[in-house]
Amino acid sequence: MKIDKIYIYYFFLFLTAFAALLPLILLWHPLKYDAIDQAYPWKYLIGECLQEGLLPLWNPYQLLGSPMHADPQSSAWYPVTWFFGYFFGYDIRILSVDFFLHIFLAGMGMFYLARQLDFRHETAFFMAVSYMLSGFFIGNAQHFMWVISGTWIPFIIGAFIALRKSPTLNAAITLGLAFFMIMTGGYPAFIFLLTYLLTAIFILFLFEFLQKKDRAWLYRYLKYTAAAAVFTILASAVILVSVYFLQGEMTRSDGVTLRQALFGAFTTESLISFVMPFAVIRNMDYYGTDLSMSNGYFGLITLVFFISALFIRRTKIVNLFLLWGLFCLAAAVGSALPVREFLYHHVPLMNYFRFPALFRVFFIVSFIVTAGFAFNEWINGSSKMTWRLRTALVMIMGVVGGLVIYRLIFGTPGMKDFIRGELFIFSERSTIAQHMLFQGLIQLIILGVFSWLIIAWKRLKYGMVILLALVSFDLALAAGLNGPYTVWSHIFRSKEVHAHTLTFPVGFPVPDDTPVIHNRDSGGLVFQTLWRNLNIFHKQVSWQGYNPLHLKGFEVMADDHPELFATILNNPLVYLANTVSPLDSLGFHEETGNYEPSRIYLNTDDYVDFQGRQLSLHHGDTVYVTGFSPVKITARSATAKDALINLLQNNYYGWKVFIDGKRTEVFTGNMGFITAFLPAGEHEVVFLYDPQGVKVGFWLSLAALTVGLMLLYAKGFKKKAPQN
Repeated sequence: MKIDKIYIYYFFLFLTAFAALLPLILLWHPLKYDAIDQAYPWKYLIGECLQEGLLPLWNPYQLLGSPMHADPQSSAWYPVTWFFGYFFGYDIRILSVDFFLHIFLAGMGMFYLARQLDFRHETAFFMAVSYMLSGFFIGNAQHFMWVISGTWIPFIIGAFIALRKSPTLNAAITLGLAFFMIMTGGYPAFIFLLTYLLTAIFILFLFEFLQKKDRAWLYRYLKYTAAAAVFTILASAVILVSVYFLQGEMTRSDGVTLRQALFGAFTTESLISFVMPFAVIRNMDYYGTDLSMSNGYFGLITLVFFISALFIRRTKIVNLFLLWGLFCLAAAVGSALPVREFLYHHVPLMNYFRFPALFRVFFIVSFIVTAGFAFNEWINGSSKMTWRLRTALVMIMGVVGGLVIYRLIFGTPGMKDFIRGELFIFSERSTIAQHMLFQGLIQLIILGVFSWLIIAWKRLKYGMVILLALVSFDLALAAGLNGPYTVWSHIFRSKEVHAHTLTFPVGFPVPDDTPVIHNRDSGGLVFQTLWRNLNIFHKQVSWQGYNPLHLKGFEVMADDHPELFATILNNPLVYLANTVSPLDSLGFHEETGNYEPSRIYLNTDDYVDFQGRQLSLHHGDTVYVTGFSPVKITARSATAKDALINLLQNNYYGWKVFIDGKRTEVFTGNMGFITAFLPAGEHEVVFLYDPQGVKVGFWLSLAALTVGLMLLYAKGFKKKAPQN
């Protein structure tokens, strides 16, 4: 096409993503599943904190409080979340815009990676569309942290390759910034795998330098690679410090079991998604995996180019991507092959995450890069490509045609009703056979048009335009068909959900003295697609909530001592106690059923500190909350004698207690919660969440990012400045 202006391609990328996600972008329907009941409430709370001038440090409303700043799935430090949260505040509409932005950015990232591989602009567009509408993004739309990870992976790989091509401070900072984005917003497992891939690429680059014996360039490359690593660490200091304090308190700090690590695979049955993604969203018992894990689609024509690339000579970097992709595919199928189990037992960090299907993003990236190489060779006029392309095309047409013929022979009843009324909606009645036959016929048409393009290629003036339009149509249609199943809820309207959210309390109102046990996760507060983690919206401190992050003390109490836990929850958020017992006596009290809401169990060392103190409660002793925010809870107390004051929040690094402005010692009561000694009389008690180490990490990150961005701006300005 001879179009060298990148913004033209970005414009058409935007249009393609817009068309593929039309019901979402026009705000007809909201996102669904985890995007609504997990990502949305967390982003909502983060936005509220920022608009109130607070750092997003603590979530008081779920599971009796959790360190939001340390939760790898909360995106508490992610710049995009900060932007939308601070300037707009999150609602159902902003969440949809946020999702769409990441799909578009994913396309830009793959375009950038293709350009760093020295592919043509047309090839970069071909690869970008294939990636941003691939089965990873459409299938895992509900997993916002996965989407964020997938968005930045090609940017990081591209920046890493750019650093090798031109080892400069600018390139090092650019790589560090891209890594910062995935560190603050992505899912940790993707960072682990990405690190291994970059290590392999790094080794390949070292061999190339050593073969050329260019020591000066090698030294320069190593210097700026080290600079990129240092900048990444400094910029990510806030998340690294947060995770440091979390590692000893979370229940998964020792890793997951092998059974958990093999759960959620991209099963061998799911391989059909390579040609028919519409077939892998019905009857999930047959596929043996979750709906979100079964789609590995990256475009039918892209698949043809990938297969043709297997029969041509490839560059070393493309071969590395190909091998990595095949390896990740072998790991993604879970227990069907021994690869994932081997990684679990023998490779560091591979025992810390579930879902083998997350390997999909890496084989999709790798296969698209491989296909892009073949595409680039073909449009550059390689004489060997045409017949290889035709061979691959015949193979794919044979597979698709065979599946269609099979379904026609054995019959697929109800196709007319299915086409008339059950396309582009979530259908409970449709079958795999109907989905397969419908999409199979469309795929044959697409392959037929592509076959005509190959034959008439040299005679067509606008052949490239037609080809890229065909690729875009294929992926946009696949996304539109699968969207109601994995991306948006077609039975709900975004405007209705938004109208309901306008009834939520504004800010952080003071909670009443209702016993916490009555504040359930959903109760009678469900509205359409909003059904879980609703306490964040309704500003109720709850012991329930959906969050994979469980603090150890909370989980031990909730799972191993449910009757005692229920007794404790019969207190309000802040309450008084007058009885102290050692943890050693808990077993005896459980045998006798001797539970008291005003009894606090302490470990042996803390219990010794209270021996000899006279604690008692009398009629008329009171405590009530006067001020509330996620990081500061103020209460007024009046007691005739000494007592204990307790806050039903998990005692975690950073919690402090002040009585009349003077800091007092914080004890861990009942295995996980906040307890302090309260002298007789009237007092103002302040519970303050103030993790100083995390705040230092925040300012260090901010300083590093500020310096990095200033250097990029200065270098860019200097480069563009006119010469005298």
